[in-house]
Amino acid sequence: MSNWILLPHLAGLRIAGPDSLAFSHAQFTSPFSEEMPAGWGLTAWCNPKGKVLATILARGNEHGVDLIVPRQQVESLARSLRLYAIGRKLEFGPDLTVSGSFTAPDPQSVMNVDSGRGLDLGRPGSGTNDEASAAWRVRDVCAGIAWLSPEHSGQFLPQALGLEERGGLSYRKGCYPGQEVIARVHFLGRAKQRLSGFRLRGRDRPEQATVATEQGDNCGVVLTSEAADEGRVGLAVVAAGLEDGQVVSCCQREMTLLPPSSLC
Repeated sequence: MSNWILLPHLAGLRIAGPDSLAFSHAQFTSPFSEEMPAGWGLTAWCNPKGKVLATILARGNEHGVDLIVPRQQVESLARSLRLYAIGRKLEFGPDLTVSGSFTAPDPQSVMNVDSGRGLDLGRPGSGTNDEASAAWRVRDVCAGIAWLSPEHSGQFLPQALGLEERGGLSYRKGCYPGQEVIARVHFLGRAKQRLSGFRLRGRDRPEQATVATEQGDNCGVVLTSEAADEGRVGLAVVAAGLEDGQVVSCCQREMTLLPPSSLC
């Protein structure tokens, strides 16, 4: 029996060709080269204002670059990236299924933000398991992978999505879309928002994404939440001044801010 399960909420995109590493290095927030670590690392694609259009898991070698994004975003990402590929020796493949494994994978499949799990694209023999897929989404929350929905695309700087702490943001790699704005925040100021995990009372999915202080002031936005135990766990972008352990609210329900890694 295969240890690999299909992850239908994710989709893969393969960029092949001799210019694939150089193209990715010039587009994404982390470095791409033949010496890059094996396995899947976090990165992002930003607009010229430095706001993240898509959070991405990527791996690359001399043969090409593989990308994983939420299925809702793969078509628009592929279409937009092609606009920047003019004059490059590149081939964009079709959408690919994404499979995951909870067992220790080989180095090319390991997730660098959660080394006990692995990912692969278009893997034959992967089975469908709704319970395992739900458990996978919870592990993504605990790893601090801030997947974006279409409505959150273009809303946050990469620092606000925890990319710097998880190796998905480099200030040394040179130019990419939004690089000047992102570097300015790092070197001349501080990010006004940060990524936080949370526990929310009640298992019902929140009907709205606004996070509020005890005084009723808006202080953040819920990115994702998953049922866990007697409530929900998730990720939110909140005001940088809010501390771990602080109690806020969402949908008139008590929410406790916590480091993502403490949720599993």
